[in-house]
Amino acid sequence: MKKQLILLFISILASLALSAEVVSEYYFRFLLHDYSKLEKITNIVSIDNIDEGYVYAYATPADLVEFRSLGYYPEILQHPGTLYKPIMSNAVDELREWDVYPTYDAYISIMYQFAADYPDICSVMSLGNTVEGREIMVAEISDNVDQQEAEPEFFYSSTMHGDETTGYILMLNLIEYLLSNYELDQQVTDLVNGVDIWITPLANPDGTYHGGNSTVFGATRFNANGVDLNRNFPDPAYGPHPDGNEWQPETIIMMDFAASRHITMGGNIHGGIEVINYPWDTWIELHPDDDWYYYTSVIYASSAQANSPAGYMTALNNGVTNGYAWYPAHGARQDYMNYFHNAREVTMELSYTKLLPENQLQNHWNYNREALLLYMEESLYGLHGIVTNELGEPLDARIFVLEHDDRHTEVYTDPELGDYHRLLAGGSYDIEYSSYGYRTSITEDLLIVDGETTNLDVVLETAPQFTVSGSVLNGNTMEPVADVTIELIDTPIEPVYTNANGLYQIENVFEGTYSVSIVSEGYTAIIENINVMEDNTEFDFTIFYSEIESFENGNFNDYAWSFGNETIWTIDNTNAFDGIFSARSGVINHNETTSLNIELNVSEISRLSFYSKVSSELGYDYFEFYIDDNQMNSWSGEIDWARQEYVISTGVHTFSWVYTKDGGVSSGSDCAWLDLIDFPCTSFVSASNTLQPVSVNLHGNYPNPFNPSTTISFSISSVEYLPTSLEIFNIRGQKIRTLVSESLSSGNYNIFWNGKNDQNKSAASGIYFYKLKTDDFESSGKMLMLK
Repeated sequence: MKKQLILLFISILASLALSAEVVSEYYFRFLLHDYSKLEKITNIVSIDNIDEGYVYAYATPADLVEFRSLGYYPEILQHPGTLYKPIMSNAVDELREWDVYPTYDAYISIMYQFAADYPDICSVMSLGNTVEGREIMVAEISDNVDQQEAEPEFFYSSTMHGDETTGYILMLNLIEYLLSNYELDQQVTDLVNGVDIWITPLANPDGTYHGGNSTVFGATRFNANGVDLNRNFPDPAYGPHPDGNEWQPETIIMMDFAASRHITMGGNIHGGIEVINYPWDTWIELHPDDDWYYYTSVIYASSAQANSPAGYMTALNNGVTNGYAWYPAHGARQDYMNYFHNAREVTMELSYTKLLPENQLQNHWNYNREALLLYMEESLYGLHGIVTNELGEPLDARIFVLEHDDRHTEVYTDPELGDYHRLLAGGSYDIEYSSYGYRTSITEDLLIVDGETTNLDVVLETAPQFTVSGSVLNGNTMEPVADVTIELIDTPIEPVYTNANGLYQIENVFEGTYSVSIVSEGYTAIIENINVMEDNTEFDFTIFYSEIESFENGNFNDYAWSFGNETIWTIDNTNAFDGIFSARSGVINHNETTSLNIELNVSEISRLSFYSKVSSELGYDYFEFYIDDNQMNSWSGEIDWARQEYVISTGVHTFSWVYTKDGGVSSGSDCAWLDLIDFPCTSFVSASNTLQPVSVNLHGNYPNPFNPSTTISFSISSVEYLPTSLEIFNIRGQKIRTLVSESLSSGNYNIFWNGKNDQNKSAASGIYFYKLKTDDFESSGKMLMLK
């Protein structure tokens, strides 16, 4: 291995003889024979493009060593930032010909000059400072630039990869074009009047001016810390830090800006190929608005093709591609904006040449000018409106397309103005409008036409308020439980607690549907959905003792664990969060995985929690958690014990904890630990209970709900008669009927209940519990009588 590393560094040094200034990152290509390997590779190096079987990528020196250890033989290429030395200018007037590159100081000057020249429609501000102290600037262009208006917000930004400079100059040109043509050109005037436009020409000034403030020669892809900013954002699938790095100052600036605005639509401009790339980057599944993304991307590509020489903007699928179909990327900004801020952003690759010679800048402006304007116009189409209450006051409302929206694709109003902007492909939709404290409204069969605007203002009616009350019972003993926390999730209502009799009361609850969290120490936390209305304000809940795996028996026998890839996990007595023991991932080699798995039948919407600890090579070896083969989170590096929690739906689920290694270096203890797993509500019987008689099984009742009768089924397998009781309890825990009280032999039993109590009087509608009990076995179930 040491010999390989020495040879690698010799190769790198030799190949960089022509570009000795670039030392912070390397540009290279390698042949890829197995596309499935990209998921692993994209977590090690920064993929730039894939062309004719070659993958083009960037890496820091350390990442390149790691990549080489996987068995790849990268061909080091001259860095794109050193292929051409552009002409620079520090004169603002000269720059406005847009055929030279500005020095950094000239860039700052010209941005502020825009606002000085057009103060009525332009405002310029600094969003913050980079690693090296340079400013990230943004220009706002609007007919009422000092006012917030009920209109869509559009955001163009460029050059977050510092060596992709074409968009940098195009955005400066676009700012001036919009300002100088306002009230002269109808298309520009309509855009400035109807859209709140935001433009950041340079999102990574440290990378672009890596060679110094007076030149863009030597520009780098990464920022001054050697981080790819377009892999540094929180990822919907891979968590808050998918690249293993802390959020960079430039990333935080963009996250803060997105949080301060209600961006409707945008374009993130890059270079290195000529294509419009739309979400998702991180998921193979298509975005619910895939048709709209494809339609609007084709509008851009077609316009660019019509205004350029043959062959421009025709890469991949004639200038358009789905991100993941091109190559997977995690931590990309377009996925962040779409998933976490409900925006519609794409990545625009506008030039095969990254550091474009200055004499080609004007040509690329001509190719893209109309397309940039047409793409902004798309933010005016689709569904728009204002949501208010009966008094005309704007509401903070959610607009959800039924049977369509998924993965945070719904949109929200700007609560200060109540305006919303839902961009949709042509079709018929059912739209749901909801706001806390108001009755939900649904507009059915709303017709949307491509290239047209549908305006729909909605007035929501104030919902009546009620007092919600009920009880919480212990499902194991049918006794009331005190000090249970009852919380209406995602509402401003403070949690309440049950009293000594297990009773609770919540005042001033608006009519509507809520998710209720029911939590008590020693019990499995559950979540129930309730629908509060005038004749439905009492809700009773049942909780069960927690099923906890803490490995304190020193083995894996308490539950039905299985090991993946034939690599057995071990019990560790040197690292434990609780008690003495924990589970430690199995010992594996490079490019192998080891997993601990369990299948559970979850009976109530409830929570699964566990504590984990990781000691691995940061960014390369990962501890991952899966539910039904869907990755929920991953961890890498040195991470001390931390609690993880997930809401689990009902049904059969497979839970997997996986430790996976790449093909090279090992670090730390090279493993993960797991402890104190609090399982969701399940119908399983732990292996520790199998030492007790388990020859009795309660199968449930049918039908459920029922009116007026139901049948409760159970089975007994025993060589002896078992004293058996089957009793019915009401929601208060009071026994109302004994169905069985005798010794039973082996067999299947179907016990009929006619809905009457021991006094032969009909029971009232509501929830009831049945309890099956023998000397060494007890189990219960819940049923609902409806009349």
